[in-house]
Amino acid sequence: MSIDNVTDLSAAYPRQAVIRKGGPKKKVWSEKYNKDIWVVGDDLDHFRFDKTKPEVMAKFRDVYGDKPREINVFLPFGTKDENFDAWMKEYGAGGLKVKCTRPENREGGNVLWQDGNGMFQTEPRPCQWPNCGCKPTSVLMVIIPELVPVAGIGAVWVLTKAWNDCLELSRNLAAAEQTANSLGRDLRGIPFILSRRLDDISCPPRKGSKGKRVKDEKWLLHIEPHPAWVAEQMEASKRLASPLNAPALSAPQPSPFDEVFADDEEGEIEYPETEIVDDEPEALSANGKNDIPTSPKALLADVDAKIDGSYGNLPDLLLAIQAELGDGWKWPTANDADGWAEAKAAAIKHAAT
Repeated sequence: MSIDNVTDLSAAYPRQAVIRKGGPKKKVWSEKYNKDIWVVGDDLDHFRFDKTKPEVMAKFRDVYGDKPREINVFLPFGTKDENFDAWMKEYGAGGLKVKCTRPENREGGNVLWQDGNGMFQTEPRPCQWPNCGCKPTSVLMVIIPELVPVAGIGAVWVLTKAWNDCLELSRNLAAAEQTANSLGRDLRGIPFILSRRLDDISCPPRKGSKGKRVKDEKWLLHIEPHPAWVAEQMEASKRLASPLNAPALSAPQPSPFDEVFADDEEGEIEYPETEIVDDEPEALSANGKNDIPTSPKALLADVDAKIDGSYGNLPDLLLAIQAELGDGWKWPTANDADGWAEAKAAAIKHAAT
């Protein structure tokens, strides 16, 4: 016997603390509203240990100091997906609104969403991106071994809303899992180093600004097995003939991480670095020729070819067109040749100015 969404949930350790990349929220004076308002804190170059008991905080500071950039960790579960919860999510004043996978074909991306009556629905519906408020949100669960004597076995949640962090952590964990599986084991018991590193990333021009993509430096998240462990496994791998298959993963289900960003205090949000593939067929223009693109993907390729790659991806192109035609502008239908011609002209005009 079980209680739906109570006793049938996946395993989880008690949460000991939260690790954030950004500073606490702060009040600033707003000329627009003529009052003090709360804004997100500054992005940091180190980890911020938060939401824990005083004795746990004291132990953490004793071991790592006030501004650590590297932390020793273990992973509580055997697979990447059990330790790393990452989705596209939209939050409102009352909490979670949408949970989405943002699939390339846009079909069935919303796996949890709030209807007009405030009730959550789990029947899949098409992804609304980019005309939605979803942002990448992820939680990495780790165990900090130095805290075990003080707090016992428990998970520390590492939070981030940065696209590049989600991508990097996913790749790091996938590589570690593949290595562990090849040795006939999983991710449990492997010593890792969780770190922040200064990396160059490509950033799009922000909404309302003009110009091409720019390079910027950000302190991103990384996780990798401890070098001593890697050296040992390199020797061990020479004695093994073939990797073992990783265990099958279960389908997504409601997660305790869905509400953790409802009152988020982080100070960094990164824009997506990957393109969204639009499979909408390219239709003929009004004069019967294919000289006017009739899908977002085709428009991006055509515009970039004419202005030497000023945009590079669909989010940047959409922001540029909206800057010229208004924030409410949306992609035309495939047969709206005039709409696509107007969009093309607006994108080229924005790049020129």
